[in-house]
Amino acid sequence: MDHRYADNMKNLLLLASVAILIVSTISLASDDEKLSYEKLLTETKSHIKKAQEVNGLWRDTEQLLHEAERLHKSGDAAAAIKLLNEVNTQARLGYQQANSQTSQELIPYYLQ
Repeated sequence: MDHRYADNMKNLLLLASVAILIVSTISLASDDEKLSYEKLLTETKSHIKKAQEVNGLWRDTEQLLHEAERLHKSGDAAAAIKLLNEVNTQARLGYQQANSQTSQELIPYYLQ
């Protein structure tokens, strides 16, 4: 009987160890997502500011940023990060577009 009790205790200890490992892995993943989201949010806001400075911010970029923040607050970090990546891309492209279209050769001759 003592042998069974020891085996049951070993199995219980093994099960508890696996449960702790799973919970800590999930916790680390959510911490990584939070860090990734925060870093991406800071970067995106910086790109948006740069695009605004050259009047190159696209129409819906800020609305999408607010949507990404709402998704993050509601707990859907994966969707928030995905949308934030899109917002980041839009802000960078808006900045590039505005800078590329400031050349005099793009202005029709009759408006120069």
